[in-house]
Amino acid sequence: MGRADGPFKLAPGLRESGVVGGGLFLAFFVSVWRTAWRKRRERPAHLYALLGVRRGHELFIHTYLLYPYLLCGLILASDSVEEPARAA
Repeated sequence: MGRADGPFKLAPGLRESGVVGGGLFLAFFVSVWRTAWRKRRERPAHLYALLGVRRGHELFIHTYLLYPYLLCGLILASDSVEEPARAA
């Protein structure tokens, strides 16, 4: 038979926090993906790291719970850091 959590097994933010918490959970990760996509030419490692952490999180969901959030925080923080102009 089916699991008790049904359609919410892929959305832990919605299952554990309700609609408001699920919306904030989704908004956080959408903003991180948008930032990484916007800066993909200058910092392609951010997008590759998000893809790698996403795949690793699918395989080992309970092992590395903190790493995706640390990576997302670093990507959002690095968005506000400007690189110095390169001397020609």
